[in-house]
Amino acid sequence: MDYDDANWSMIAATDSWGYLGETIANAGDINNDTYDDYLISSDDPDVVHLMYGQSDLQGEIINATFTGGNGLGAMMTGMGDVNGDGYDDFGIINSNSNSLSIYFGRNGTPWLGETLYNDSANVTIGSNIGSGDFVSNCDINNDGYNDFLISNSLATGFKTGMGVISGAGKTWVYLGSSHIEDGASNNVSFSGTVINQNAGRALECDDLNGDGYDDILITNNEASIPGYNSGGVFIFYGGTSAEVMIWGENYNINTTNANVTIYENDYSNSNFGTSLAIGDINNDSNKDILIGEYSRDRLYIVNFNTSMEPMYDASNSYYIGGDPTDIWPGEIATGDMNNDNYDDFIITVSNSTHDKILMFYGKETYDWQNGTTSANASVIVSEGGNLYSISTGDFNGDNSNDILTSAPDYLDWNEDGRVDMFLGISGSSSSSSSSSSSSGGGEDVPEFSDYAIAFLLMTVAGGFIYMRKKEE
Repeated sequence: MDYDDANWSMIAATDSWGYLGETIANAGDINNDTYDDYLISSDDPDVVHLMYGQSDLQGEIINATFTGGNGLGAMMTGMGDVNGDGYDDFGIINSNSNSLSIYFGRNGTPWLGETLYNDSANVTIGSNIGSGDFVSNCDINNDGYNDFLISNSLATGFKTGMGVISGAGKTWVYLGSSHIEDGASNNVSFSGTVINQNAGRALECDDLNGDGYDDILITNNEASIPGYNSGGVFIFYGGTSAEVMIWGENYNINTTNANVTIYENDYSNSNFGTSLAIGDINNDSNKDILIGEYSRDRLYIVNFNTSMEPMYDASNSYYIGGDPTDIWPGEIATGDMNNDNYDDFIITVSNSTHDKILMFYGKETYDWQNGTTSANASVIVSEGGNLYSISTGDFNGDNSNDILTSAPDYLDWNEDGRVDMFLGISGSSSSSSSSSSSSGGGEDVPEFSDYAIAFLLMTVAGGFIYMRKKEE
């Protein structure tokens, strides 16, 4: 299937050069109306559009626009409830001003129809923000407030006993609280220890060991682990506030300090850890860590358990290899897309002619062979241009996960851009299946399937074309 199968699309006007969809994100349910809301950025001008989720996604649904100069929207994410007021919050990073703007959710339709500037944020935090990752919606110290992590994989680090390390990479940890304020400093930070190590290329946060505290995962896809040179995923267990604060500033990312280090021992310089996600793919109550290995076109699925050795070789885990003509995986997203209680995973894949999304339904036994042919569903971008980002959430409130995709240089690299939404199984329409493999646990589960289309609803506003499919 391709763009024609999308349930909702937002397309920049021809020759607008807006780079629409440079980043996209699930903002969370910021007004507690049971619909996930979402963020879409464009590069020229540098703005971020806030779109409220709703049951009938159609036409023009931009609810607010945030602007703040060059670099706005370089990274953004839903942050969960950072300040403990019962509403989800979201954050927008400006890589030019090296700042994070946090907007607190609230009742009703906040910012409806408004254009807001950086100074309208509830909290602004400055940091050495740049090329890296931004994750939240986790509680590292289990105090009821959501915490967040920001990395700059190119930042200058600091190695104990040696001093400043150029390009080692850093990750900053901020603990949520009811009184988070402008200019708040990070509580602790992690530092790479080798020149150009790329520490913090990807981040995740989840309770891996089941102790009630979310844990931190930091990838160094160019890490030089003693005896290996493939990259690694370093896991640090969360704990009480006092235990977390022991990490201090510039806590070195190495195999000694990490509770668990996952590496890959088959190949050197394989860029193990270029992408990262967490889910429960086989529904065994253990978290699965999905790790991209860009230079080898592999996706590893590591089933985490508390008996795992402190140094774990991912080569002993299951992996999916791509078609030799494909470069994958790019981005990874997880979620239960077909309501069978197994988390599914989605990856972006590229080759010389087109990009595509591959979806794999979770199941009890990992038995996918070649990733391209064993996927349960795929979306092909045939018009040229890269699939940049994917995000998941329940944007239409039907209790199933939907997929949001972006292609900022859509249509032969013209840099206009488009964003598309594919509704999940319970949605009024959904995407097509191309798989003969079984779904979760081998049960008969409804798959993403073609939906009869009578006509397209189309509106044009603000330099964008909005389209929604309508059922017969």
